[in-house]
Amino acid sequence: ARVLSAYACYDPETGYCQGMNFVLGFLLLVSGGNEVETFWMFVSFVKSHKYFISGLFAKELPLLGFICFVTNKLFEKTL
Repeated sequence: ARVLSAYACYDPETGYCQGMNFVLGFLLLVSGGNEVETFWMFVSFVKSHKYFISGLFAKELPLLGFICFVTNKLFEKTL
């Protein structure tokens, strides 16, 4: 909860969005519970053009629609 609050203060334009807790929870596990390290890893993921997860948390969730589209196409191709 502290890492989520810190991120919401760090990036008030994005703030807190549903789903961030799952990503941050995983990062906390990976970092051994180090909240400072987790915070900066999350900031790096969100701001990185390589991972582009900011689109999952931006207004109107632009990346979510794309992920759903790609997933549907993969299911169609596989099935």
